Amino acid sequence: MALLKEINKKIGTQIQTGGFHRMGDLLLLCIIVVLTMEMVYNTGSVHGRLTNARFYEWMAYFIVFTCAVYINARLLVPRFLLRNKLSGYFASIGLCVFLLMLFIILVQNTLYDVPKSYRLTSLCFNIAGNMLLLGLTIASTSVVPLFRCWAENSRRVSELEKTTAEAELQQLKSQINPHFLFNTLNNANIKAEQEPQLAYAILSRLENLLGYQLSESSQEKVLIRNEISFLL
Repeated sequence: MALLKEINKKIGTQIQTGGFHRMGDLLLLCIIVVLTMEMVYNTGSVHGRLTNARFYEWMAYFIVFTCAVYINARLLVPRFLLRNKLSGYFASIGLCVFLLMLFIILVQNTLYDVPKSYRLTSLCFNIAGNMLLLGLTIASTSVVPLFRCWAENSRRVSELEKTTAEAELQQLKSQINPHFLFNTLNNANIKAEQEPQLAYAILSRLENLLGYQLSESSQEKVLIRNEISFLL
């Protein structure tokens, strides 16, 4: 348990550095580059297109897909997923995927001449497969912001536990002053032989003080008459 808390603390510290955010952004960009290159490669291998057309297609896919991924990471995840609004999140993802597919079809029809032999059923299966792939990919990029949120919450919990422990320790220290306790017991010891009644009164007063500190000081509210009785 202590090791887990220490790991959470270290991760939370790393979250605050700019290096972690840059690493997360770099990971997202790598995912986008690989996915868009795969999409362009498959399109080119099926239709046998020119290299320039493939490059323009990749640029268009990269720009639009980057926007979709960062809209998901920066807008949809904080607004819906982190607030447990799953229906709104999946509806937004579905809308993004639908718009992306429309854009892909538009780009392909603009850059390429789709063969007549390319049947409607094949086109529908291709679109359905691409939509599923796009949806899973966009949703998977939510891992990075979710991990950031988890690490940040872990850091805050660790800081809160540390602050609470320090406050409790400070309260314990302020309840009974060691010098006061030592002086009181020393005086009672001196008076025990010479003035037993006075020593008894001192010890009784100390007993009441310690009893009050143990029973009343830990409560959120204390009756005024108890405070007055303690002072008197």
